Amino acid sequence: MCCIRKYDKNFFNTMSRRSRYFVNKYCEREEEIISNVLSMQREIDDSRRIAKDNLRKILQRIVDKEPPERAETDGGIYVGASGISYTFLRLAECTALEVETSQKHLSLAEYYLRSSLAMVQCREGRSNTGFLLAFFSASGIGRSHRGPCPANTEAEIS
Repeated sequence: MCCIRKYDKNFFNTMSRRSRYFVNKYCEREEEIISNVLSMQREIDDSRRIAKDNLRKILQRIVDKEPPERAETDGGIYVGASGISYTFLRLAECTALEVETSQKHLSLAEYYLRSSLAMVQCREGRSNTGFLLAFFSASGIGRSHRGPCPANTEAEIS
């Protein structure tokens, strides 16, 4: 038992001499950390620029390969002219993009929607149109863009 007490005493003496906090080593590396933050900010800015450039290229490809006058109108809300219109509408609302591109996206959304609505008006009354297809998808996009439509004029855009 004598050994245990001796051990206990040494153990507690050692513990009482230890510091109750740890040294903040970040203070020593402050300049290095700041330069890393600046470097990371440059990388973030570069990534944003590249992402915006890629988005611009993808959208241009969509417009080139699926122009509004030839866009598929039977695809429902996520495909074809209605889906493209919805995409441009959502991009117009994106605050991370510049105001000029937002206005361009909004006008493209309306252009694709007009194309889709024109086709829907030509087909009105056909029984093979599904619930989320043609009229309903086009008028749904129109409502999100323009607000509720008056009665009997749902497929018209002013």
